[in-house]
Amino acid sequence: MVESNARNQIPLYTSVEELNIRMFIKFICSYFTRYKYSRQQSVTPEYIELVGVNLKKPADVTIEREFEKIKKLDTENWENIREPRPWEENVD
Repeated sequence: MVESNARNQIPLYTSVEELNIRMFIKFICSYFTRYKYSRQQSVTPEYIELVGVNLKKPADVTIEREFEKIKKLDTENWENIREPRPWEENVD
């Protein structure tokens, strides 16, 4: 009985190694997330205008207005234009 009980016990060094690995992983993850979030820069509307991007106001873009634009399009008579894939031969 002593032998079977000794086989079922986990050696102390195994649990210490596992604890060290878990602490190391936690440290590495916290280090990289700290670096990631410290490097983020917020984009202001003034910077967006300075770059030259024209944004619409959120009140100008609604689902109803976009649906009205699509209703005006001729969706019954349209031609499917497909660009050739890079691996396809360009046969005209």
